[in-house]
Amino acid sequence: MSTDHIIHIDSTGELVGSVSTVTNGNGGLALTVEEITPALAAQYLDENISNNRSVSDRHVAALARDMTNNRWSQNGETIKFSQTGELMDGQHRLWACITADRPFTTAVVRGVTSLDDVDRARPRSMAHVLEVNGFEHPARVSVTASTVWRWEHTNWRISNVRPTATEALLFLRQNEAELYSAMRAGNRIKRIESSLENSSLAFWRMSKTFGQEVALDAYARLSKRDWVSLNDPLHHYHTYATMVKLQQRQPRQLVKFNWLVRALDAAVCREEYKSARFLRWDGSKPLR
Repeated sequence: MSTDHIIHIDSTGELVGSVSTVTNGNGGLALTVEEITPALAAQYLDENISNNRSVSDRHVAALARDMTNNRWSQNGETIKFSQTGELMDGQHRLWACITADRPFTTAVVRGVTSLDDVDRARPRSMAHVLEVNGFEHPARVSVTASTVWRWEHTNWRISNVRPTATEALLFLRQNEAELYSAMRAGNRIKRIESSLENSSLAFWRMSKTFGQEVALDAYARLSKRDWVSLNDPLHHYHTYATMVKLQQRQPRQLVKFNWLVRALDAAVCREEYKSARFLRWDGSKPLR
């Protein structure tokens, strides 16, 4: 085994740091730290192995957002090359570098013989990231934060974009009190609307539209079944949603979200209905 000392200099000629390159004799691994520019990323992608997994545009876009917003950090993950110089792991980070048009610094390993054991570790969920950062009820609040982030930053109805861990942490820290209120309120009606995504997002929307006190009052009435009358929109929603839960074929989540929003809005406006027909889908009415 031999050890060489590598000096790391970035594209401007500034000394970034240094690292020992460890070579394990006959065909061993070599480790360096490199600044990857978009041009170098494109060069490395030209050396991609032919049977690498398909590129996920969504994952590339998520990584690129972190790079663009200066939220990229060195976490020890490496870009891997085979003994013959083929790129074996790291294509999403390289494509993100090109998409963001920003350089990033990373460890690079050369001499890898196989990827059969790569990515076998248990992935960190968003809930685990929040738990490590000291947030209470990480599983539930991760659902709420991710859902509300999508509502605020994407075309929520059709987008499959999810926040990165960095984006979710930043969003939660900026809106911690409001998101925890939405999570707790949504959890109160879980026996009616089993999706915490729907119930917490509807509370968030209602708080922004009518104020948090109004939203808290409506959710308290719904959870306690405190109806003004049998024509109360919340009564019709509770009856209809509870009945539908017993059916084998369930409606899409967006449809159920629409029911909840329509019932809450009608209750705040003190509307009355003789049946639950007012809950039916109306694509012409905005949800926001």
